[in-house]
Amino acid sequence: MKQPSHQLADITYAQLREQSRAQAVSKMPLRLQESVKLEDITGRTIAQLSRWETHPNRRVMWSWPQWTSRYAAIYPKRFELAIWFHSMLCSASLGRPTWGAGKLRLDMI
Repeated sequence: MKQPSHQLADITYAQLREQSRAQAVSKMPLRLQESVKLEDITGRTIAQLSRWETHPNRRVMWSWPQWTSRYAAIYPKRFELAIWFHSMLCSASLGRPTWGAGKLRLDMI
């Protein structure tokens, strides 16, 4: 069971991630705003990422389902992003702020 302070941080930072994504989309050219979606990493994202597991250019064999659930449980201040173009997943990434909170560390791209 998460502590109340952790639950509050989860809610607060989920809202901040959503606001950041909305602002990023609003800065895109109008022709892309309908086609490009910026989202949290969801079950749909994980399903698409599983298709990449057999890609011949894949260099690291980490488990996206395992890492995303670990990040969600441990890092409420995490950076989490899936980029979609129509129904095609283009990118996914996970990261967290550095200890000084002045920079963002991307752990998985």
